[in-house]
Amino acid sequence: MNRANALRELLRSGPGFGGVSLLGLLIVVALYVLLVFPLDFGESQWSSPIVWVDNPKAVPPAWTNSFRREARPHHRVFEGTEPQTVQMARSGPVHSWRFPLIYASSHPPTFLAVTLADVKYAERPPLVLISLKRPDGKQLRIYRHTVCGPREGESGPFLRYGQTPLRVQLSTDEATVTAVQNFLADEFDLRLDGAQIGGRVDRFLFGVPT
Repeated sequence: MNRANALRELLRSGPGFGGVSLLGLLIVVALYVLLVFPLDFGESQWSSPIVWVDNPKAVPPAWTNSFRREARPHHRVFEGTEPQTVQMARSGPVHSWRFPLIYASSHPPTFLAVTLADVKYAERPPLVLISLKRPDGKQLRIYRHTVCGPREGESGPFLRYGQTPLRVQLSTDEATVTAVQNFLADEFDLRLDGAQIGGRVDRFLFGVPT
């Protein structure tokens, strides 16, 4: 039996036709990937932990809420490039970004994180301040960071966190823990040490201590 007859015989059967069709589909998909995606896509995107850091393995898919009595909060990622407002101060312009979040779940988030990338400045290194405003009107500053200044022999404009973004896990950051500690003492007259707050930062930020 020659190859043509063997192929014809294979296509006559249902499983054979299905297998050949699947093989053809895989070949088409492979050609599409080679033509559309860059050759280093695997290393620069698919296998890069920086790309997937905001999609952790421990976060269950949103459709799992269909099987829960009470829905868990969805994983949210906010991105901002251009500021919503720019105000002038003595130290220079103040750029502000606001990210409204409707949070209806009684469960606290699993973690909070912030990533700084492609920070550009001309002369003075910027100061990054992150505050959280709660629905009850209370507001607390949860992070403060000064971008690295000019290096010796470096001329502006300056770029920081271009190739390697700065990522801070606010849920475990010492400065955030201290901010929550001061917030609880000032607003609720509740004094806890860092060990008592550690691991429960998100619960205190999004809830009321009882």
